[in-house]
Amino acid sequence: MTSMELEIINAKLNPLRDDEVRAIVEIEMHPAVRRWLVEYAFEDFDKELEDYKRFFREIRSNDKVEVLVAKLEDRIVGFLALRVVEGCDEQVSSIGVSVHPDYWGGDSDQARKRVNKASEGPQCEEAGNRDRGGGRSHETRGGEARLRARVH
Repeated sequence: MTSMELEIINAKLNPLRDDEVRAIVEIEMHPAVRRWLVEYAFEDFDKELEDYKRFFREIRSNDKVEVLVAKLEDRIVGFLALRVVEGCDEQVSSIGVSVHPDYWGGDSDQARKRVNKASEGPQCEEAGNRDRGGGRSHETRGGEARLRARVH
């Protein structure tokens, strides 16, 4: 049995390096992830990278967002972003999850249909237009694996 350690990093408490921000943008711009995104800010990688660098520089002072980054064997494999959406009549929160396609496993079209069905219902129009996310949980192929998590 293979043993792997998943490291969860709170981006507010542990500032990300430029190469880590670049890895996140590479996940977000991967064609398999992009097809899951409702909207995308920039088509140009360098512009998107600068936007993300600015976001992560300012994250400590932003009380409307939390970001957790997942690393496996020192590689960023995905992230989770929680965000309070402003401009709605009631409190609305957005949850975005992006996982590198190398770690998806299974039938992603079926997963997308389940996610879309679960998200049906009353929402703030503003929230539906800015969510980012895609991907699924890591699944090993060709054998068992044990996954341990370390959070910091």
